[in-house]
Amino acid sequence: MSAPSAPVKAFLRTERGTRIDCLFNPAELTITKSNTWNASENKGGNAPSCASRPASPARSRSA
Repeated sequence: MSAPSAPVKAFLRTERGTRIDCLFNPAELTITKSNTWNASENKGGNAPSCASRPASPARSRSA
């Protein structure tokens, strides 16, 4: 497949095959998401038990 000769409008294709046209064409797109873990003290044990807290919302940044 050869490279297009003119700029092409960006789009996303979902897992179900739906096409979503983009309203902008960023040169770069970054999506970040984080999660935190709480470790309780375990005096006299080998390892503390850990529990996951709810994740923060995803953030995106385009350039």
